[in-house]
Amino acid sequence: MFTDPEAVTLPLALDAFTDWMNSRPYTLWGNSASFDCGLLADAYKACGKEIPWRFYREGCYRTIKNLSGARDVKLDRIGTHHNALDDAISQAQHMQMICKKLNLQL
Repeated sequence: MFTDPEAVTLPLALDAFTDWMNSRPYTLWGNSASFDCGLLADAYKACGKEIPWRFYREGCYRTIKNLSGARDVKLDRIGTHHNALDDAISQAQHMQMICKKLNLQL
């Protein structure tokens, strides 16, 4: 059971995410696009909401981190391991370092 007094309902969180997602032309990245993006898509479906991105806007961080030359870029974890927000921040920073090293524009 969630007891965070600042927590919002799932439909409200999805509406806020939809607004955020629609204001950006970016790719939605997951550590395995089919898993992370799939979980999010299932939440939208469970709430009877339309998914706010197209399949071609899904990216796979796992693929990027396994590119030749990227495997030696160290992932520095921040916060608590397996905390969704901390993991997302750690992975985003890792991806930025990989992109810089490999001169990738994503």
